[in-house]
Amino acid sequence: MGDAHLVDSDPCDSIEAAIGCLKTELKKLFEALSIVGDHPAQ
Repeated sequence: MGDAHLVDSDPCDSIEAAIGCLKTELKKLFEALSIVGDHPAQ
């Protein structure tokens, strides 16, 4: 067993660029996950 692979980004030229790419991918992940609980209760 291993860790789940949740985000992926292209190789970056600097640590600053890598952090920016990671933030973008994490934002996409959180937006996708937030949709799951948005359905109103019936």
